[in-house]
Parts: sequence; structure tokens; C-alpha cells
Amino acid sequence: MWHKLNWLLGIYIVFNILGNWWLGFMCNTAVDSVPPKRQHPAAGEAHQWHYCTSCQKLFVKTVHPLSVIFVLVGIVFFFSVQMFYIAPKVYGDLAYKFYWILAIFITYNVLGNMLVCYSTNTSVSSLPKERQVPDPEEEHLSWHCVLCQACILKRDHHCIFTATCIGHNNQRYFFWLTFYLTFGLVVSFATLSIYACKIGLRNFMFSPVELLVKIAYKDHGCTPKIFNDVLYKIYWVVAIFITYNILGNMIFCYLYNSSVERLPKEGKLPVPEEEHLWHYCEICQKLMPPRSWHCALCGCCILKRDHHCLFTATCVGHNNHRYFFWFTFYMTLGTCLSLVTSLVYGIMSGISIPFYDMFYLFMKDTSPTSCSYCQYIILLLNNVACAVPALMLAFQIQIVCHNATYYQIFDRTYDLGFRKNCKLIMGQRGLWTFLSPTLKSPLLHDGTQWQMRPDSKLLNAPKANVN
Repeated sequence: MWHKLNWLLGIYIVFNILGNWWLGFMCNTAVDSVPPKRQHPAAGEAHQWHYCTSCQKLFVKTVHPLSVIFVLVGIVFFFSVQMFYIAPKVYGDLAYKFYWILAIFITYNVLGNMLVCYSTNTSVSSLPKERQVPDPEEEHLSWHCVLCQACILKRDHHCIFTATCIGHNNQRYFFWLTFYLTFGLVVSFATLSIYACKIGLRNFMFSPVELLVKIAYKDHGCTPKIFNDVLYKIYWVVAIFITYNILGNMIFCYLYNSSVERLPKEGKLPVPEEEHLWHYCEICQKLMPPRSWHCALCGCCILKRDHHCLFTATCVGHNNHRYFFWFTFYMTLGTCLSLVTSLVYGIMSGISIPFYDMFYLFMKDTSPTSCSYCQYIILLLNNVACAVPALMLAFQIQIVCHNATYYQIFDRTYDLGFRKNCKLIMGQRGLWTFLSPTLKSPLLHDGTQWQMRPDSKLLNAPKANVN
């Protein structure tokens, strides 16, 4: 029975993945694919259209909240599996009732804050007409969002999970959304880790919580059985150190703003000798320093913009590149440590999992609740969780070594040698910043003046007449 259901489920999932991927690639969503008569606003619709300066045409303003629906379904499914299947096998009767109340409370706050955050209007147009007059002291707090097609009050960023901008009116809901979502994930990973240890699953997807639970769970954990008492204590210290650096660098990366607007007034204007290196941003309508580019999600230009990171919900640039690099480094180190520990335990315990079995998850004649079935899936997740940060770190090493950016990774214009490049990104203390995100390491400049290689084509280019 389970064998046939697994076959049907596997074929159905593969069909939908490949089918939706192919149709998503083939479908043309450009405005030019619309019939000519619909490429112009009808009577009464002109206020819903906007003008594109690149195409020099009018386009309709649309924002689809599909990401909200996908996230809601995922959260409900994840917590349902936790509450009805896993939690009863981990906790006793009294603890299970307490877990039920806690899970419902967390789910209510996550879904509630997410929906209210989406439905709350924080654009400037939501203000009374008398307050829509520019105030010189508050004007810099509101920024335009190209996705929402409106100026947002005290714009923080455009959140893809809530499909709206986070600003003055809904920042409270977004804060509690992230708080309860983090709290719920911590409880969930702790529950999954204890359950995995109880049923003998050793290959588990890495998270800081899972790593600590795996170490601390002495009766069923794998680390106490691999190391002696001294090495076990050292492993404890290493695990806490890695977790501290992952969370610390992630938080500092979010807190440190690399926006050009954070510069002092004198730093926003080029010196005469370097004015030809600056470029004009049509969106901000200002001159911007070299290597500064506009971010549509942040709504401003970023100093030495590398990319917009979804994990930290901010742009990685001149002021926070150091923290993002060490975040990826310790994520890779932590996932590798967890994976190696699990594999060593599996070898010592005589557990054999053929590699090819991972490709027959839905074709095995086993129950989806069996230990072997779950272990195949978890091993696959563990390998993916190790590969993703490792790939991110590989890109970042290439970028740091050559003082490049993600979108210009092969550009060697600003490559001044490994040691100088490290100090330009990490600060005066260089690679010693790996010790802690709180270690002070002042940057060599403010992000507006970049030294170029002597053989750089940009350095030897003729100066443009700016008069």
C-alpha cells in the first residue's frame, strides 16, 4: 500500500516541479506580449499605471502577494507535523499539553503579525493631505520603493515574505513576526533534534540549536560516544563559539548600514580630482561614489554594493561586508562539523547508507515513518545544508581575495594584493576579526575613495569634462 502511494506521490511531485519550472520559463510575462489595445490604459485606469523611464511607456502597477500564501501554507504544515506526530513522542502528557498551548500561541502570533503587516498601509499617500507636505527634518526618512510603486514612511526594506514594504506603520508587526518565527523555529529544531536522538537518527540537518542539542543529549547523542570527556568539553566550547559567531555576525551585518545617505555631508560630494569617477543615479537623482549602486529593495544607493542578502534582510556593502564574510565562514564550518560528526558516528556504529538510495526516496518499499526512510531524507538535507553555505563562502573568498563584488567578480580594477584587500574589507585588524563580531576593526576609508591598480583602464581613462 505504502509502496504504491510513494510511487504516485513521487511521480506527482516530480511532474509538478518539472512542469511548473518549464512553463514558468516558457511563459512570456513582458508587457509587449499583451495585445496592442491593452498596452494603453482604458478609461478610468490611468491612475493605476506608471511611466517607465527605460521603456518610455506606461505600465500597470501590480504587486502579487503569492509569497504570503506560500509562507502561510508552509508554516501551518510545519507546525502541524510537529504538534500531531513528533511532539507526542518527545514530551510527556503534561509537557505535551504545554507544548500545544505554546505552539498555538506562536502560530497565532506568526500568522497574525504577518497578515497585519501585509494589510497595513505605510505609504506616504496614507497620510492626511495636510501632512503630505514635505518636512525638511523628516524628508530623508521616506524612500521610494520600485516594487510597491510608492514612497514609504521611514522605509526599512521590502520584505518578500510579506510582499510589502516595512515602514513606519507596520514595523512593529514585522518585528514580532521575526521574533515569534525565530522562537518557533528554535523550539521546533530542539524538538526535532531530541526526537532524532531518541529514534537513533544521526544525520540531521544542521542548525545552531541542533548542534547544541546533539552535543548536550548525553543519553542518545552521538558526540559523547565519539569523544572522551576532555575532547567532549572542547567540542562543547567549539560549538558554542561557532554558534555565537554565526548569530553575532548575522545580527551585526543587519545593523551596520552601508547606505550612501549615512555619509556625512562633506562625504556626499566628490573632490575635484575624483569627480570624473563618480556617476549619477537617476533614481536618487544624486552623484554617487564609485562602486556604489542602487538597490531596489533597500531603496537607496549602497557603498561598494555586493548584493542584497535575503538571510540578513539587508544589502551587503562597504560597512558590513566583514560580518557577512564571517557569517558564511562559520555557517560552513558549523555544517561541516555537524556532518563529519554524524558520519564518524555512523562509521563507528556500523550504519551503512548507500549513496544511490537517496535518489529512491519515494520508491522504497518502506513506511514514511520508518527510521531508515527518515534517515535517507535527513541525510540528503544535511548534505544540502552543508553545500549551500560552502558555495556562498567560495564566492566570498574569491571576492575578498581580489577586492571585487558579486556582480563584478572577475573585475581586477581594485585588486591591490591579498593583505591590502583583506584590510580594506575587514578593517585594520584584518583576518583577526574572525575571533568575534564585537572586535573593533575600523575601516581604512569611508567607502567613497577607492585606490585602483596602476594598470587599470579606468585609472588611465581620460577625464570627462564635467563643466
